[in-house]
Amino acid sequence: MKVFKNKTTRFLTTSLVAVLLLCICVFSFLALHMNQESTQTINQVGNLYMSNMSQQISMHFETTISLRLDQLEAIVLTTSPEEGQDRSALNDYLIYQTEARGFDYLGLYSSNGTFEMLSGDQLEVTDPEPFLESLNAGQKKVAIGTNSQGDKVILLGISATYLMADGQPCTALVAGLPASYI
Repeated sequence: MKVFKNKTTRFLTTSLVAVLLLCICVFSFLALHMNQESTQTINQVGNLYMSNMSQQISMHFETTISLRLDQLEAIVLTTSPEEGQDRSALNDYLIYQTEARGFDYLGLYSSNGTFEMLSGDQLEVTDPEPFLESLNAGQKKVAIGTNSQGDKVILLGISATYLMADGQPCTALVAGLPASYI
């Protein structure tokens, strides 16, 4: 006990305890502060990454759909119905052109919203009104539909005037791809 009675020893012991407490407080504060800063940085990096990935995916989807619509438009522009042309030969050529471009479905779409399928299963448009309105107005349109098995299909429509089986002109040529393509 004589050791603690010495003023110098007591001062050094008290100073050591005070420095230890100060170090513990400082390092605890730094650890908490760095943890908070790391969390904020990770959140910012995550948000930036997800935002840019969303933009990239959106641009990829837009480019893919635009390419497919251009391919369908090229088919319509290069395959025009002619007077006296054999309808089945024209349909076979349309089927060949769409299959060569990787489309799984092809149909003629009437102005009242019914399909005459040339290739693939029967299709049904999920939301037919806007799709039909756009095609009747002569616009290109993309929609979601389902095939006869209930699988989702991406439908691409472009205005065309091919003759349907009943002799009436269709309002559009519609090609389809499985949703898994995207």
